[in-house]
Amino acid sequence: MQRLRPAADWLARQRAGRLPMRFATALVRVQIFDRSMTLAAQAFTSVFPVLIMLAAVLGQGLSAQVAELAHLPEASRQVIDEALSHGGLSAFGVVGSLVVLLSSTGLARALARAYAAVWAVGHTPAGPRAAWRWLATVLTLAASAVGTRLLTWLTADLPLPRASSAMLLLVADSAVAVLVPWLLLGGAVPARLLAPGGIIFGLVMLVVRPVGSIYLPRALQSSAHRYGTIGVAFTYISWLYVIAFCLLLAAVAGQVVVQERGAAMQLLPELTAHRDGLQLFAGTVAIVIGVAAFGWPFATVHLIGFLFGLNLIVTGFIRAGLLLFVPAYPPLYRVLGIAFGVLTGIVGILCLRNITGSVALLVVVIAVGWLLDGLLGLFLAAGRPADTRAGWRFGTALALALGAIAVLIWSKIGLATFIAIGATVLIFVGIAQVTGVLVGRRSPLS
Repeated sequence: MQRLRPAADWLARQRAGRLPMRFATALVRVQIFDRSMTLAAQAFTSVFPVLIMLAAVLGQGLSAQVAELAHLPEASRQVIDEALSHGGLSAFGVVGSLVVLLSSTGLARALARAYAAVWAVGHTPAGPRAAWRWLATVLTLAASAVGTRLLTWLTADLPLPRASSAMLLLVADSAVAVLVPWLLLGGAVPARLLAPGGIIFGLVMLVVRPVGSIYLPRALQSSAHRYGTIGVAFTYISWLYVIAFCLLLAAVAGQVVVQERGAAMQLLPELTAHRDGLQLFAGTVAIVIGVAAFGWPFATVHLIGFLFGLNLIVTGFIRAGLLLFVPAYPPLYRVLGIAFGVLTGIVGILCLRNITGSVALLVVVIAVGWLLDGLLGLFLAAGRPADTRAGWRFGTALALALGAIAVLIWSKIGLATFIAIGATVLIFVGIAQVTGVLVGRRSPLS
């Protein structure tokens, strides 16, 4: 080691060598191998019980979906079938469900310690007040495990399905890798500083996930054949170790790059500097789509689904992005707002996919998206009543929510009537959104 020290010192003084040396030093400081194994074991005993419990509560018929999601071999699917044989809460019991949820927070606490080591944060939220952060983290990870498979299904009928799926998975993985440490560290590290690590993790998973889809089913089948259920467990822990290693590796890489640059502004433009432009873009898109829906001759279900779905995607993901990077609200408001924004975007993807081509189903799906967006707007307006834009935001959200409720009540309306109502709502909402931005140009924005 002493012989290597002069070479290491020389490399650290070079501009090209400073970043790799800091990266290697950070990996040693974080103890990435030990922490990855800890996270893998905690994930196995936290995420899987939560998924099985949710499947049991939602119904026995979901056992096949859970087994498919987990790539379980045939020999091991009987275990889940037995666990879900009674269905409902009786499979776990109320006390058992609480125990599952409480014990699952061990993963969140282990992640908090790991991220605190990465970012050198001395104090992380603890005690009863931090419980909601731990539960939100575990549920986010469980939803991510399910959501990645759903995104692949949702994009199956889109143009360029593989490219669409890859882009959505990149966004989803990056968002999870930013949201989880932001939650666990209590906002001690701003989201814009966490973004480089999140993007790195999303890019890494674009390679790791396809490899896993080939390796994992074969490894599970082989382990089940040789060693039974215990072999399946060890194989899963090994794969979770790979995921945990990639997560910590990306977090360390993001921290080193941010530290090297000295400020996140040089790496990632602060979204607050462009928030008005993003809101103006969303409002303009709503106006253009509304006018197009009114003026397009011979509009079909597929066309309306595409136009209105595009509006929901733009609106939902822009809101989620702004709430993630702009610290204008308390943490709980931001978490709920991000969740509503992502759900709105997912409903938009459903519209693009147009799974049945049915007018009635399309009307309901779009109305649900509008209702989610309207509730989010009302929620945010109530969260910052002193904001000069709160009145515009409240009026826009109220109109959107009322329009959605009206459409849901009269869901059997024809396509022409729905186009007239929907286009009017979109034009009104777009004009109100653009006007609100222009009126309150200098005020903080959600």
